[in-house]
Formats: sequence, C-alpha cells, structure tokens
Amino acid sequence: MSPEAILLAEQNGGLWHEHDDYPLSQWQAAVSSDDTRLGYWDWVLTNIEMQTGISPVKPLFDQIEDPVGDEEKSANSGGVFIRDEF
Repeated sequence: MSPEAILLAEQNGGLWHEHDDYPLSQWQAAVSSDDTRLGYWDWVLTNIEMQTGISPVKPLFDQIEDPVGDEEKSANSGGVFIRDEF
C-alpha cells in the first residue's frame, strides 16, 4: 500500500473503514470484473485523483519530515540503508 493511501485511510477512520464516496462494494465489483488490481485504499486514492485532478493527501504528505537525514541519503546511493550507529 502506498504511503499516500495509508494517510488517506487514516484520515477516513483507518484501514478497516471505507471512504464515504467509494463503498467497499464498488471496489469489490471492480476487482471481480478485473478492472483493478489495486488494494482498496490505493483504488480510492486513484479514483479521487482521476475525478478531481488533485491528490487529497499530497499537501499533507509533503509536510511529513523525512526521517532519513541528508548525510545518510548521500551514503545510501545503492538503495541499501547504511547507518553508522549500532
């Protein structure tokens, strides 16, 4: 699940709830008819973005601080997390 979808779920009652505008039954029908392979909250996020042209969580997601500092990012060039502390 994408971080944006997790944030959207949390804004709407959590992972086990459903969005008011996108019932779980609609997602289940889309899965059954092979119209999507996305999980529920990623499907909701995609539908909102397609209908409105904007992300419902992007402004909030951009405000979250990156827990990895700049020094660790530069040492982490190959996609492997490197930390000097133990």
